[in-house]
Amino acid sequence: MKSIRKSKIYKALRNNRVTYFLYEKTIQKYRLALMKNTSEEDKKARIEEVHELGYQIAGMAERILEELGLNFFADMGTLLGFVREKGFIKWDDDLDYGFILEDDSVWKKIETKMVESGFEKMREFTLNNKITEQCYRYGKASIDIFSHKILDNGKATVIAYFRDPEIKYKTPDTVSVFYGEFVNISQTTLTTLENGMHVHIPVEYDTYLSQIYGNWRVPDPNYKDGSGPVVKKLKDVYGHVEHF
Repeated sequence: MKSIRKSKIYKALRNNRVTYFLYEKTIQKYRLALMKNTSEEDKKARIEEVHELGYQIAGMAERILEELGLNFFADMGTLLGFVREKGFIKWDDDLDYGFILEDDSVWKKIETKMVESGFEKMREFTLNNKITEQCYRYGKASIDIFSHKILDNGKATVIAYFRDPEIKYKTPDTVSVFYGEFVNISQTTLTTLENGMHVHIPVEYDTYLSQIYGNWRVPDPNYKDGSGPVVKKLKDVYGHVEHF
């Protein structure tokens, strides 16, 4: 699907300040709804889809990332479910995979492979004009793909995005940033899920999950993104999200 911002209609709107203003105001609520995913019925449908198609999507992601020669692993909530539940957390409404980023050009290769495999690109997040995350849809389920860099101190970066209701953003595509420097997650191993499927996880998953969630061994349906002991909200630093 062609990006709205790359379409001829959008370019024409930009040439007229009045229509452009009205366009941005009209579409802002729609974009925020996509970011917040506030509909309970929609969330319930996504949860059901994750539990129905989750293993298939995880297998497809593993295949694609392996074919690209990337150092990858289940990430965030998906990693938590794979380790603690040997499957998916019952309230999880998407999948998360991560990889160690060494070359920014790989994002285009990921997109090509995902689309060829039947995924639809939903969102792309950038920080300082560099892609750090992409989101794809398969059916009603979605998967976020995060990139991590290994710093000179040996730690791994974790970047995620959110909208703060207390901030008046300059544009509806501006997002705030969660950032953290975590244990090195570049070494991976295989774990076996309840259905016999083998998936990649970081060797240091215990420390990594503790840095994200605190006491990850105890289920917490009220956990809030960014509340982990290592994660911090960056002040006056903003990313950008593009919807497709």
